[in-house]
Amino acid sequence: MNRKHFIYSLGLGAVAPSALKGGEWLERVPKGNPKEEKFWEDLARSFPKNYQKGGKQWETNIVNLENGYFSHMPPEVFLAHVAHHNHINDATSLFMRLEQQDEIEKSRLTFAQSQNLDPDELAFTRNTTESLNAVIMGFPWKAGDEVVIGNQDYGSMVEAFEQVSKRYGVVVNVANVPLSPETDEDVVAAYLKEMTLKTRMVHITHLINLSGQILPLQKVLNAVKAFKSDVMTLVDAAHSLNHVVLKMGDLIQADAIGASLHKWTCAPIGVGMLVVKKEWISQIWPLMGDSGDPNNIRKFEHQGTRPIDSLMALRKAIEFGEKIGGAVPKWNRLVFLRKLILGSNGNGFNVKESGSYHLVCNEDRLGAICCIKHKDKTVQELQNDLMKEGIFTVGIEHKVVQGVRITPHLSTSKSDVLRLNSVLAILA
Repeated sequence: MNRKHFIYSLGLGAVAPSALKGGEWLERVPKGNPKEEKFWEDLARSFPKNYQKGGKQWETNIVNLENGYFSHMPPEVFLAHVAHHNHINDATSLFMRLEQQDEIEKSRLTFAQSQNLDPDELAFTRNTTESLNAVIMGFPWKAGDEVVIGNQDYGSMVEAFEQVSKRYGVVVNVANVPLSPETDEDVVAAYLKEMTLKTRMVHITHLINLSGQILPLQKVLNAVKAFKSDVMTLVDAAHSLNHVVLKMGDLIQADAIGASLHKWTCAPIGVGMLVVKKEWISQIWPLMGDSGDPNNIRKFEHQGTRPIDSLMALRKAIEFGEKIGGAVPKWNRLVFLRKLILGSNGNGFNVKESGSYHLVCNEDRLGAICCIKHKDKTVQELQNDLMKEGIFTVGIEHKVVQGVRITPHLSTSKSDVLRLNSVLAILA
């Protein structure tokens, strides 16, 4: 065995000895028609699921339905990631000095093309929080400026705006986005109600992580810009990128977008993206000092030495997305799984109509994610009861949203969600 292949084999064995069993794992990568159930079941089985706690293996009795935090890498993405990591570890500084920038640019171009973006408006970060903080903290605020945020925005973003309020004297106005709006116009009105002539920025969460509600983003953007054309629109797309059937480059009127690529894009953990329209780039200070061209989007990537292997593996994650048929088949599969969980497709226990549970947001505004509350149990009690039955979820205790959030993903099988549906029936 030559040295390169020897190192590669060592890397695979060291990273996931329980998951990689020679060629068996590779053979589990599905081939077939995304229109057929067998394809999706084979795909779900191809993801390694092996959780150990205190030496106890839980693989056979734990169903992970808390995939909103971050996603499994598909097998081929994982293998690509390990291969890139081994190459960098082998080449060390030669890679960093001679290859690094070319690899970053390859990934930038590939991802930009996949999302109809201008590569010169795309920067890579570590996650959505870092992306949005770059804009929030780097914006040229003045005392008395106003910003509009949503009442269900991600906690880290709320804290960022609270910080600029204390630091610069910015007034934070909160839009009361309905939990389950009757019309799109109800959502639009919530944002417009908080805008004034002093509003400098509007922050909109595309898909609310607490409840799974998908906002009518383009309508909100259009209305905000019609009210005040020079306002900056900042979009949190952490859960909508490669989940909702919409490419980020098609979001007209969005001046900046932040997202995590380790969620629904299935890239390695710690890969995020920031899009900033060219007319805004020079106005935003980067989080890290950068004395280069202030008009270059790459100033937001000044992080020091970082894991380029993850950015390289992003290309394989994009290829994986294309392999499964693109956005529409993926969306259809995720919605199908969520409907099986809730029994809203005519099969199994109907959670919504049972009288025992409250669905936080109406289903017509949901994708994969849903959030439910038991009428006789606290959020913690329901979460604990589900865990006792081998179903891992997360409890949401927010001032606006309370319930157990359930998030299937492509690694979730039909039997997984039917198992949860059965448990919900028992707990009812």
